Order: sequence, then structure tokens, then C-alpha cells
Amino acid sequence: MKPAVRIAGLCKSYPVYDRPADALLEALLRRPRHRLHRALHDVSLEIPRGQRVGIIGPNGAGKSTLLKILAGTLDHTAGSFELCGRVRAILELGTGFHEECSGRENIVMGGLCLGYSRRELTESLDWVIDFSELRPVIDRPLRTYSSGMKSRLMFATAFCRPAEVLIVDEALATGDGAFVRKCTQHIVALCNGGATALVVSHNLYFLERLCDRVVYLRDGRVLADGDPLAVCKRYEEDLGRAFAGDSDAPLQPAAGPAVVTASAPPAPPAAPPPSVHDEPRLPPGRAAANGKGLLLQPDGSWQELDFSGAPPVRALGLCRLLDARLLDARGQSVTVLRTGEPARFRFTFESRVRKADAHVGIMIWSERGPHVATTTNVCALDAAGRPDTNRIDLVEGVLQVEVAFPALRLGAGRYWLKFGVNAGWEHYSDDDQLLAEQRTCPFAVLREDHVQDVYWEPESRWSALVRVAGPPPTSAVAQPALSAAARATEPA
Repeated sequence: MKPAVRIAGLCKSYPVYDRPADALLEALLRRPRHRLHRALHDVSLEIPRGQRVGIIGPNGAGKSTLLKILAGTLDHTAGSFELCGRVRAILELGTGFHEECSGRENIVMGGLCLGYSRRELTESLDWVIDFSELRPVIDRPLRTYSSGMKSRLMFATAFCRPAEVLIVDEALATGDGAFVRKCTQHIVALCNGGATALVVSHNLYFLERLCDRVVYLRDGRVLADGDPLAVCKRYEEDLGRAFAGDSDAPLQPAAGPAVVTASAPPAPPAAPPPSVHDEPRLPPGRAAANGKGLLLQPDGSWQELDFSGAPPVRALGLCRLLDARLLDARGQSVTVLRTGEPARFRFTFESRVRKADAHVGIMIWSERGPHVATTTNVCALDAAGRPDTNRIDLVEGVLQVEVAFPALRLGAGRYWLKFGVNAGWEHYSDDDQLLAEQRTCPFAVLREDHVQDVYWEPESRWSALVRVAGPPPTSAVAQPALSAAARATEPA
């Protein structure tokens, strides 16, 4: 079958002038006075029908340039591309819309700019208004709408009719969560019907859920193309390295690092961590500096590092996850459990750090999107809901840690984990963690007797039905008519 989108060696270059007058001088003297900026360089892609493709990359990577070329609003410098079928694109909020006109009038004007006929827009008018959920304000001027309301109206207008190729460039960034989910479902439904979608977004989690495939652009080139999770993880790693390199306060060794020779035994931390019984723990929410730790260097020496202030350490690769698995009550590795069964998650990771009082935790995510639960060694609770913390002092080597659930009461569905290791209480993003591994240890939960659309099945005890009062007086409530069979069994 012919692909919906075929791109071969696509290039786009812009002339860049040091001064505005250079463009005039170039035209008069017919001598080049510019340099070329390559926004796209030899991009080649083939996208089959029905596929949902996400495009990611840093600002200036060429994402919007690529979509504008495919949508026909920008010329390309070299290469070729072919799109099969009708194209519908949202490239910028407000295209074809006028602030002083009403929402109803803008549906027509914006739709005409998108290539719809007046007849098509008239037929789709009620659908656009209902999908955007703007009927109470549809006759008010557009200038009175919030950016999210404008996003609703533009999305509904652009995709009110079937199309073969859908192009969306960050148009949902200003929408609220409920509308984003609604738009996502609409895109999926269109793609299930044979349409092809190309979506640019900086929301990697959104693309991981929506897309069958993700393309990673940087400096106008395709760096990765494939499984959404793998490509997004590579992009996140690149962002982490860039953040660590560009930080105003990069991680620096503390003054006077402790150094030992490669043949000597590992040196203890400069200040040995006190016993958990000797040091009172700060309650959750209290500010506490992460403090110092030791980093094992490749040559066997030790370097003292200060983790206070939550510096960007993830990109340094100080910890690396080796294995994550789910164990049942018998200690067997499984991928499927039943609601309420005991479970243990075991994580094996490599560490080059010695750090007292580290924090290790997991987040449980539903495959459908929501964050379901979190537990860490310092925020754990026992069966009665009381704090049940366990101090963890990080050391070098291959380490293993487990978190056990006496009864994993998740609702039926599919789940995955995020596993993290942090230097202490200070934590603001994944970049300041020693280890932050997304989408690890996928597993499913079954419940054969009854399936509800829930994420947590609480332990509960229902009492027998007890009659605490007689029926109301017959004058207070109409008595239902009883059949002859019912009257025969009615108590005297």
C-alpha cells in the first residue's frame, strides 16, 4: 500500500544577513553577502496510513519548519515530499481568526482559510460548537476568549471534516486536561479510520500515550525514529546532559576531596552517617539540605560532592538501573497479578556513589495515563496508616532493593513503574535525581469476578442489611400495586 507521507532528502535553508542593508547590497551588486542557515538537512521519512507520529526536539530543531513544508505554507530548498489525500493542519493559534468577530463568524472565516467550502462549514457548524463546548459564548467576540477557548475553537474547526493527513503543531499546549483528552480521542478515532497524524509537542508523556512512533529532530537532522518510549528517553537524556552542561551552578567537587589510590580499600565518607536511631528524621515537607557524598572515580579515587541545592546530577550517570521485576507470593518473577494478591517489586541498580540517607521510590502509572500511587523509603505507611520509614545509605557497587505490598489492591488494567533514586529531601525535577527510570517493569492486574473502571480496590467489609424502622404511613407514600403472586407471598 502506498504510504500516506513520503519524504526524501528534504532540505530547507534560510539566508542570514549580518545587517539589513546587506540584503539590498546583495541585490544591487549581485554578490552574496549572506550565510546559509540549514533548518532541515536531508530529512527522509516514510509514514504508512493510519499511523500516529510524534515529532520532538529542542527549540530550533526544525520541527515546525518540517510541518509548514508538508502543509504547503513554506517552500523547501531541496529534496521532495508527497502526501496522499486531503491535508488538515493547525500550525499556529489564530490562523484566519479575527479578534473582533464572534466565535460563530470565526468558524466560517477560519474554516475558509483552512480550505473548507462554505457548504461544508454550514453542515459542520453545530458539530464544531458542540465539540468545542463553547455554545454559551459562541456569539461573543473572540477577544473575550481565553487562549484555551481559542485553542478549542480552532481545533474543532480544523478537524470538523474527515481528512487523510492531520498536522498539529503544539495547538493543544494551552488546552485543559479534559479537552486534550477529548482531542486525543478524536485524533485516535480518525487514525483508526485510516487518517495519518503528525503531532509536534514538548509534552513527551502525551506523545508516548498518543503516538505509534516518534521522530527526534535536532539541528535539522533525524537523530532517532522508532518506539515512542525509547526515542523520548533518548531525548530526555540529551536534555539532561545539556541542562547539566549549561547550568549556572554546575556540580563541582567540594574543597579538599578525599582521595585514595586504586589499590587501597574504599575510603569511608568524610562524616560517617550516624545510626538511624541516633539521628532524628525530619518529617515530610521539612526543608533539609541533601548534604555531601562520595563519588567513585574510574581510577579508583574518591571525589567528595555536595548534593545540597539539588544540582543536575542525573546526566552524570552515577547510578544505572540493571533490572526491575515483579515477584509474586512465592518469589517467582511474573508479569500478571490478581487484584489483592501480595507482590514485591525488586530493583537492581549500579552505583558509583556513597551517600548517607538517600531516598529511593517508585511511582505506579496506569497505561491509560493517570499517576496512581507513590511510595518511597521515607514516606511509606504501614497497614494502619502510620509512617513506616526505612533508612537507606547508598554505597558503591551493584545494589538491590525491594518494596513489598502485602495486598496490591490495584484495579484491573495495565500498569508500569517509574523508579528513582535521590540524594535526599531536596528534589525538584528528574534532572536532580541520581536515577530516574521511566516506564519500567510493565505488568497487568486481573480481576475475574467483576471489572470496574477504577485504579484502587480498597479492602472493605459490608454488613448485613438491618431494618432499623418500619415502613412509612400509607398516607405518606403511594403503595405500588401488587400482583396476585406477590399478594400470595406478602407477610400477614
